[in-house]
Amino acid sequence: MMLNQIPQAPMAPVAPHGPMLYYAIFNWALDILCCALVLREAYRTRSAFPLAFIVGAMLAAWVEPVFDGNIHVLFVYPPGVEPSWHIYNVPYPWYEFAGNATLAGPIYWIYHRLRKGASARELWLYFFLAWAADALQELPGTIMGAYVYFGPQPFVVANWPVWIGMLAPIGYGLAAYAAYAMSFALSGARLWLSQVILMPVMIYGAEVIAWPMWDTLNAGQSVSVTRWAAILSLAFTATAYYVFIAVYLKRREGLLRTA
Repeated sequence: MMLNQIPQAPMAPVAPHGPMLYYAIFNWALDILCCALVLREAYRTRSAFPLAFIVGAMLAAWVEPVFDGNIHVLFVYPPGVEPSWHIYNVPYPWYEFAGNATLAGPIYWIYHRLRKGASARELWLYFFLAWAADALQELPGTIMGAYVYFGPQPFVVANWPVWIGMLAPIGYGLAAYAAYAMSFALSGARLWLSQVILMPVMIYGAEVIAWPMWDTLNAGQSVSVTRWAAILSLAFTATAYYVFIAVYLKRREGLLRTA
């Protein structure tokens, strides 16, 4: 008889630890701020292209359930309140989907800096800032008890697995670089639609680089095993980020030589 080795969600309902409505307000406030900054860029540049970052980030909400399902996220609801959506067997609250719009801000900023000629040191700074940004967005939710991570999660702080944040930089960087590279080859509606379609893939699809963590977390391993898997995944992620920077710098050097 085969046993299910995938960690299961707690059988008993998890009681919320704090005012989840406050987290929803916090989440939407970040959305509004980031979207407002990108909208300002659209006005400043007289271009619709920045709007593609907002649309692409919101579409990423439909990719995130695959990600959340694999890292074992359980959203918590007050008694008598039902989840708004069920996707990939994960219940989602009404405020969660729009929360991805926050990603439009930092990704557009990195794209903007790539166009201006960012240095390797600056891009590595964004690696750690993106990691910190994930903590800033998630810690209020885990502290308030809006959602929990279950299973043998390593390196947990206030119910937030630190290793989750390490995946943000690779998605941010590659989504920004895809926009940067496409802007030299495409224009108009083709560029806009390509960014909308590819951005969700770059944000979450790139994170399969952490496959050692996915495999061990979903195989019922102990925390000691997932710790080593998380460290290996971080090495893979940092290597992928290094390659992104190396390719970008070589591309920029070629453009400057032919200018």
